[in-house]
Amino acid sequence: GDYKIRVVTTNYPMESEPVNVKVEGAIQVGINENVASADYILYPNPAKDVVTVKGAEGLVYRIFSVNGAAMMSGTLPYNGSLEVSSLSNGIYFIEVEAADKSVSVIKFIKK
Repeated sequence: GDYKIRVVTTNYPMESEPVNVKVEGAIQVGINENVASADYILYPNPAKDVVTVKGAEGLVYRIFSVNGAAMMSGTLPYNGSLEVSSLSNGIYFIEVEAADKSVSVIKFIKK
């Protein structure tokens, strides 16, 4: 299918023109610390028991460990908050899929 690639910087969001992307195997995603995506704000970061993704209420999410293992998934509740106390301490990525199928990834730390 067609994918848009969103580059998230500390200064401003950019969207590429449509490109042909062939995906083989796992994708490693590296994200700068404490960078909010153009559409969502995650707090607190580091998180202890609960993490909130502001602006993503009602959207589908997936949480991955730093080595790519799927840890949690579902639909963000309408307060945007997720119980993450069951996760081990470490670095995680939360992927949020918008209604237009664009995907944003935000890094967070569980303490």
